[in-house]
Amino acid sequence: MKPRPTAVVFCAGGGGVETGFKDAGIKTIVAVDYDPKNEGVSLEIAEAHQINFPECHLIRETIQNVSDLNFDGIPCNPTFLWASPPCTEYSAANPFGKEGSADIAIAEAIANGIAQLSPQYFVLENVKEYEDGQALATIIRELDRQEYHHKYQIVNMANYGVPQARKRLILLACKNPNAIALPPEEKHLGWYEAICDLIPNLFDAELLPRQQQSVDKWLERNAPQPLLIDRIGAWGDYTPIPGCRPALTILRSRFIDHRNNSRNRFADIWLPDGTVKQVSIECIRRLQTFPDWYKLPEKVAIAGAILGMAVPPLFVTKLSTTMMNAEATKPNEDCTCNADLDVYKGKHSLEVLTSSKSDEAYTPDEIVNAVLDVYEGVIDLDPCSNSHTTPNVEAKTLYTMADNGLQHKWFGKVYCNPPYSETAKWVDKALIEYDEGRASEIILLLKSASGTRWFQRLDRFPKCFLNGRLTFKEPKEDGTIAPSNSPAPFDNAVFYLGKQPEKFEVVFRKLGRVHDVLEYSEKKFNMRRHLRNYKAYLEADLPPFGSFEYLLDAIQSLPPEKQNELIKSIKEIK
Repeated sequence: MKPRPTAVVFCAGGGGVETGFKDAGIKTIVAVDYDPKNEGVSLEIAEAHQINFPECHLIRETIQNVSDLNFDGIPCNPTFLWASPPCTEYSAANPFGKEGSADIAIAEAIANGIAQLSPQYFVLENVKEYEDGQALATIIRELDRQEYHHKYQIVNMANYGVPQARKRLILLACKNPNAIALPPEEKHLGWYEAICDLIPNLFDAELLPRQQQSVDKWLERNAPQPLLIDRIGAWGDYTPIPGCRPALTILRSRFIDHRNNSRNRFADIWLPDGTVKQVSIECIRRLQTFPDWYKLPEKVAIAGAILGMAVPPLFVTKLSTTMMNAEATKPNEDCTCNADLDVYKGKHSLEVLTSSKSDEAYTPDEIVNAVLDVYEGVIDLDPCSNSHTTPNVEAKTLYTMADNGLQHKWFGKVYCNPPYSETAKWVDKALIEYDEGRASEIILLLKSASGTRWFQRLDRFPKCFLNGRLTFKEPKEDGTIAPSNSPAPFDNAVFYLGKQPEKFEVVFRKLGRVHDVLEYSEKKFNMRRHLRNYKAYLEADLPPFGSFEYLLDAIQSLPPEKQNELIKSIKEIK
C-alpha cells in the first residue's frame, strides 16, 4: 500500500492549511506557530489547533527558534512543506508597514527548513506585497541552491471555487518541474450562493446611515438583489457587493478593534424585500471554505483571527491534489525553463545559438547610449567588461572575466551584459546586490527568455522588449571591436532595477515596448493612498498604523520632484 502523504506547516495559525491537507488525504505531522507579540491570542489559537488536529504535533515556538535547533524532532522528507509567514508588515491593510529584520529572520529560518527537511513539494503563501521584499528573495535563493524548480505568481482564490476575492502570492517548488501546477480555474461562486441557507436564521439588523446611502446609490443604477455591505467601512468604503459576486477579502481586522476587543458586528446583508441581516461568524466560515467539522472558538476575536489569517482550505485541497497528480502523470524531464543551463549538455547557450566560439558578445552602441541617458552620463560599474584598457562600455570601475564580477560587491549605478551561458548566476548576483542595497540601480541586457527561471524572478521589474534583433559587437582579428556580420538569432530584453522607472521608460520606449513601469511605480513609490488612509484614521479618531516621522522617512525613497508635493500634503493633514 502506498504510504499516506505527509506535511509540515510553518506559521500554521489555527490550521487552515492543515484543514485543506486533511480533505486531500494528507496527514500534517508537525505544525509550528507562535507569535511573541500577541502571546495571549497566540495561545488561544494554539488551543483551537490542538482541538481540531490532536494527531498533529504543534510546536509553540517561533520558526526562528526551531531553525536554531536545526528542526530537531521534525521528520525529514515530508511530502509537503508549507509556509505562510506573518504578513502584517506587508499587507495593504497596514499602509505604514515596512519589511524589517524580523521578517528577514523568518525567511532565513524558512530557507533553512527547506535545506534541512528536503520536502518533495514546497509552497509559500503570503499577501501580494510580499513579492517586493528581501524575504522572498532569500527563500528563492535557497530553492536555487537546493536545485528546486520554482515559480510564483499572484492568484485570486475566487478563481478556484472560493467565494471570496482573495489575492495572494503563491510560490510553488518541486524537484520535478511538471508538478509546479495550479488547479484549473473555475467560474466564480457568489457569496449569496455560499451562505443563502444560513440567512433566514441570522439576526435582524439595521444599516448604518452610510451603509444605507451606499445601498440607495447602488439601487439607482442596478436592479434589486441581495447585497453584502461592510459595517467597518475601512477607509470610508461601504460599497455593496451583489450576491452574484465573491465577497471581499476576509481580514482579521474585521473582527478585532485596535484595543484587541471583539467586534460582534462586522458586515450586514440587505435583501430585496428591505430586510437586513447581521453576518455571523458561521457565514465567514463558509466564505473562507472552512468545513463544518472544524470547531471554531466561541470568542469572536479569536475565531475571526483564525479565519482572517487562514489560507482557504478549499484552495489548499485543490492545489495539493493538483501538484501530486501532475507529478504522478508526468515523468521528471528537463524542461524549457532550464534550457540555458541543462539542455545543452555543457555547451554554452550562446555557442549553440550563434555558432560563436565564446560568450564575447559586446553591447551595441544604441543600448550603451540609452543606459547612459538613464544614468545621466555615468556608469559606476560594469561587472562584465571585456577589457580594462579598451572597454566597450565606459564605466568608473570595470571587472573583467579575470576579475570575476560574481566574486566582488557591486555598487552605485551598474550596467551588466553577462555571458549568456551563465545568465542565472548573474541574475542571482544582481538581485542580491540590489536587495541588499549596495547597487542603487542595475540595468541588465539579457535574452528575452520568458520560460526560464531567471526571467521569472526578474519579471516583477520594469523591462523593455527590444524592437527587432540586436546586432552585437565582437572582437575582430586586428584587435578592434565592430558590429557582427549578422543579428543575433534571439530576441533581447532590458531589465531595470532601481528607483527611476519613469525615466527608464522615457528613454527605452524609443527602442522597444516597455512593460510594468506603472505597476512597479505604484508598488514602490505611490504614497498618496497611504496619506488618504492616514487622514481617514485621524478623522475617525482611531490610532494610526504609524507616525508622521515614519512616513517622512519612507518618502526619502521617492524621486526628488515628488517629495515636496507629498510632504506638503502631510503638513496639510497634520
